[in-house]
Amino acid sequence: MAFEADQVPENSIAKTEEVDLVVCGAGLAGVVLSLAASERGLKTVLLEKTAGMNVRGSGIGSLSCSVVKEAGIVFDERAYLDDALKAALYRCDAEIWRTWVERNGEAVDWLIEATKDAITPYLNLPDSGAAVDTFGGVNTYNDTIEAKEGMVAWAQAALDKAIENGTSVRYSTPAVQLVREQDRGVTGVVAKSMEDGSYLRLTASKGVALCTGGYENNLEMLRENMRPEDLNVVAWRLPNTENTGDGQLMGEAIGGVLEPRPHIMMRDPGGSAAAHSSMTFLSCRWPRVNKLGKRFVNECISHNDLANAFMRQPGGRDWIILAGPTLKEAMEGTTYKDHTPGARKQTAEQIIEQAKDVIVQADTLEELAQATGIDPENLQETCRRITELHANGEDVDFGTDPGMLMSFESGPYYAAEEGASNLVTVSGLVVTSDSEVVDGDGRAIPGLYALGNCSGGMFNDSYPHELSAISHSRCVVFSYLLARHLAEA
Repeated sequence: MAFEADQVPENSIAKTEEVDLVVCGAGLAGVVLSLAASERGLKTVLLEKTAGMNVRGSGIGSLSCSVVKEAGIVFDERAYLDDALKAALYRCDAEIWRTWVERNGEAVDWLIEATKDAITPYLNLPDSGAAVDTFGGVNTYNDTIEAKEGMVAWAQAALDKAIENGTSVRYSTPAVQLVREQDRGVTGVVAKSMEDGSYLRLTASKGVALCTGGYENNLEMLRENMRPEDLNVVAWRLPNTENTGDGQLMGEAIGGVLEPRPHIMMRDPGGSAAAHSSMTFLSCRWPRVNKLGKRFVNECISHNDLANAFMRQPGGRDWIILAGPTLKEAMEGTTYKDHTPGARKQTAEQIIEQAKDVIVQADTLEELAQATGIDPENLQETCRRITELHANGEDVDFGTDPGMLMSFESGPYYAAEEGASNLVTVSGLVVTSDSEVVDGDGRAIPGLYALGNCSGGMFNDSYPHELSAISHSRCVVFSYLLARHLAEA
């Protein structure tokens, strides 16, 4: 953890620098904010706890950027806003969502233009070409803009441009506490070199932006703020260990408040209890049964809803089941790439190779039940019913895409146990639609901002994967808007 609760003594501060803006954290929000601010002439310092930039994932959601328009797609923005508010059970800040809906196209177009020499953007639509899929009454928006070069390359291009504009990047030098003057608000930070332990004060005339990510690597904060069942997972999808809630803790220390509990974890299906890892094979939307051998969900609903469903099954697990002459033929006889964006970039062979050690194969359903511990009689009946629904071309039981069903009249049969996998926390400091951190009375703290997973206001109950790539998109949109605001102030 970088945050230091005890005030750093004045005689320990080796140097003081004056800048316009201090950005804490070189994730996507911090990188984009540094680019947008430096582009507008703000003297910007980007502090990062680790030895390099920390960006992962695949894309950025946008309803109205040029790439969407060039594809001839018009998303219903009113319907999207309604779905976003419903996904949060209306326990969210509607103004933050409305701002995102109104400004996402402008912000993403700006980022595309700023990085056009290095990246090639495209809209990652399913093979069906559907802009919106609806299953079980849930609309999934296929509005993810990706770069052919990858998300990391896209972020690196933005960081390179920010540095070219004059941004000073200080790796292995995290902010450890905020400097607040009661009459002026937040006026800077104290940072610490991870190499020699020396302290640096950065005075920021325009303010400080907390872009330090979530707190998924802080077990104490997880236990304090999360529901216990949301931590009942078999895998953590990301390899990083640096997200320990430093920004949230720094904000709280000077009067900011965290949004109400329980906090939200970005959670996926696709975790392997056997391998303690996450894999694409287990994220695909093939039929699922619980330990009792019963099907229990429309498998084509959004990632988080699917994970919520099987986490409520006995033991918090389920089994994916398939049938076919070979596993590859069983897979390719379905429309699985329409429902799992990550699978579109891989061959069936690559997906199988990744999961080969967790897949159980048997010649009969009786043998499959014996090998997995699934109730044999119920498994037989469930597979008979899936075969019937497949033949009729409609899933009248749960409403899944019939293209994901198959015949179980003959084997071989395949199964893989699945548990939930967590990514990052997406709850944070209470902010306004201008990314201002507020105190317990709801008043904005002058000079302090929070963005990305360090901020709150948008999600409740679970992260809405059906609003594709909204996590990355909020980083881009609100960083872009904050830079404009600060430059004009």
